[in-house]
Amino acid sequence: DLSGELLSLGVHLEAAHNAMENAEGYREILFGIDYTFESGLFVMSEYYYNGLGKKGNYDLNDWMRSFSFESRTISQQNLFTYMNYPLQDLLTGGITVITSLNDNSLAVIPNIDYNMEENLDISLYLNLMIGDEGDAFSSLLGNGGFIRARYYF
Repeated sequence: DLSGELLSLGVHLEAAHNAMENAEGYREILFGIDYTFESGLFVMSEYYYNGLGKKGNYDLNDWMRSFSFESRTISQQNLFTYMNYPLQDLLTGGITVITSLNDNSLAVIPNIDYNMEENLDISLYLNLMIGDEGDAFSSLLGNGGFIRARYYF
């Protein structure tokens, strides 16, 4: 686990080898950069390699491994991009894009966060899947959204 700054960019690197008791071990590598512009726009991008993930042709075992959180991603190579911008003093907008580099499908997750009062945040998230049948982020998985209220005490 390494983190620091390079040419005004925040950089971080994580790597792990996971030894499995009943199966072959696998590696995970994450490399990311981030930057905050003077306007307040925050941008972050991370590449994630999951040695347990597949390059495509996902089967039921792959999906079950993903749904049970045994594996962080179903695909082997992924790109995460996040942007956040303060729209007003109490209102922030953001977007997350998660791309499977193996099948070029993606999940687009726009969000709005509102600080309603001290210690109370209201958030609205949408989840849009863009991909073909059988892709990690197939549009057949459906789209959705949710509203979250978070109170700090």
